[in-house]
Amino acid sequence: MKKILLLLVVVFATATISEAQIASGKYMIGGSATFQSGGNTWQLNPKGAYFLTDDISLGADLRIGDNGGGFFTDLGIAGRKYWSILDNTYLYGHAGVNFGVAGGGGVGVVLYPGVMYFFNERLAIDGALNGIGGGGIGLSLLF
Repeated sequence: MKKILLLLVVVFATATISEAQIASGKYMIGGSATFQSGGNTWQLNPKGAYFLTDDISLGADLRIGDNGGGFFTDLGIAGRKYWSILDNTYLYGHAGVNFGVAGGGGVGVVLYPGVMYFFNERLAIDGALNGIGGGGIGLSLLF
């Protein structure tokens, strides 16, 4: 038991001491998944981005799912601006355009704020407020 506790302390200390490494030329992949049992709705949202500068990324995302009324697919392009607020924590503004491919089509503009916390220099959790009364949490990997 003491060995496990010591290991957890070392892992936590390493994660909090390391500096998050968002920087120009880095790539980030990630995404999120949403499931709601009441209406049998689900959504998968894989994303990828490239850092143009130390605090601006440009990326693409895919959104597939079923909103209870049928299957849909959207493709999108988006940019993010990051502001460092703590050693491993960043606020960001997200702006993008989504294009409906299947399930109704259409074009949508997305604007929302979010926060990213880096556990270490590669793995982050991403929380976003991307709708009135809604939001999501996803994981991202930086390389």
